[in-house]
Amino acid sequence: MWEGTWTDELSRLYDQYKEMFPNSYPDEYEEILYKAMTYEEFVGYIRECLRTGKEIPDVVK
Repeated sequence: MWEGTWTDELSRLYDQYKEMFPNSYPDEYEEILYKAMTYEEFVGYIRECLRTGKEIPDVVK
């Protein structure tokens, strides 16, 4: 779960992600180490998901 900075931008991206992937939120994947990410990385991953149609586990390296 994402425990870092929360902004209006992140809130909008979070909602867009939920619309694209109705069964999940961008910070609910157990295999992802969210604590190791910066805010910029997390937002960048969500943007990439929205652009490519892939879920977070498919874009986080």
